[in-house]
Amino acid sequence: SFALVIILSTFIFCLFSCSFLFPKKSIDDPLLDFYSTDPAPHTKASLRLTENARTYLKEGKKDLAISNLNKALTIDPQNPFAYYFLAQIKQSEGEYKKSNALLDKAKQLFNPFPFWKAQAYQLSSQNWEKLEEMKTAKAHAKKAKEIYPDL
Repeated sequence: SFALVIILSTFIFCLFSCSFLFPKKSIDDPLLDFYSTDPAPHTKASLRLTENARTYLKEGKKDLAISNLNKALTIDPQNPFAYYFLAQIKQSEGEYKKSNALLDKAKQLFNPFPFWKAQAYQLSSQNWEKLEEMKTAKAHAKKAKEIYPDL
């Protein structure tokens, strides 16, 4: 009986605290997985375009990615993921201030998505570093860790 209590207690502990049961979030996870409720149809359509854009980015098809992200924002101007990936593109083009402007919008809209909000702060930190604004870069990196410590 005591052994059963120990085994059951260990199982319950692992169920609620062992990380292998809760895989770490990844920037490659489907965007829809970050929603706690089923989003509206226009949001889903916008997310599909954003997912397409992410695929195009991985394939090096930047123009197709930009086109899909702009369409995504036309359908749903509140899609923070589209702003984030546009910011990534601007960063890759060396347009750090434009990237940060897009990230500012994304950060406002990422409130329900702490993992992604932290990603946006981390990307803006990199931009500030490139702009040689080290104090701001460090502040944004710190904010990213505060929002999502596992980053």
